[in-house]
Amino acid sequence: MSSSFFSRFIDVLAPASCPICGNRLSADEHFLCARCLLQLPFTGFEANPGDNPIAEALRWHFTVEKCASLLSYRPGSAISKLLLSLKFFNHPEYGTELGRIMASEFQSAGFFDGITTLFPLPLTRKRQRQRGYNQSLEICRGISEVTGIDITTKGMSRSEGNAPQSSLPHDKRYENVKNVFHLTDPSVFQGQHILIVDDILTTGSTVTACAKEILKAGDVKISIATIGYAGQ
Repeated sequence: MSSSFFSRFIDVLAPASCPICGNRLSADEHFLCARCLLQLPFTGFEANPGDNPIAEALRWHFTVEKCASLLSYRPGSAISKLLLSLKFFNHPEYGTELGRIMASEFQSAGFFDGITTLFPLPLTRKRQRQRGYNQSLEICRGISEVTGIDITTKGMSRSEGNAPQSSLPHDKRYENVKNVFHLTDPSVFQGQHILIVDDILTTGSTVTACAKEILKAGDVKISIATIGYAGQ
């Protein structure tokens, strides 16, 4: 029995549904239905990766090469539903699928040109155990499948003990993550153009703290990509 026949057979028994609207996917739809995919709030930031709200905000804190978020994020929105399911309701596959969508959109704009390594924003060991996976790594998997860029999870650790960023006002978030990342092997990053990948960017405090630690390795370039952008 061929794999394509087997896949169609499984779809008949348990047809896939769109995780946003719940409607059954047609044979030519994958992950999201065409209607929900078309209604996603794409930012278009990848077309101007050095001149967009993320780049403008992060350049106050460190030297960044390129920045882009795939979608505008608002609480209660469709993308909010997807990312909450990814992070808190055991749907790591959503990260991979969203990573594929990001890669397809960004690749056509040349966003990945020159980038050598994908680096998922690390979780603490406690959070990794609780969740069972790192949602940023799942996004990286989808990006890597489309682009062929290698992923590394080495060279950096993250301390326990800081409060969840979402529980803090924006003006406290940079201080909260100031010393939570620790460079453990500079050679992982030296000579590389690293793309730090995360699910949502709000103030940029967490990716900034991570980027500053990576930059201590020397001879390294940093770019940033996230699925959602919740900035104003």
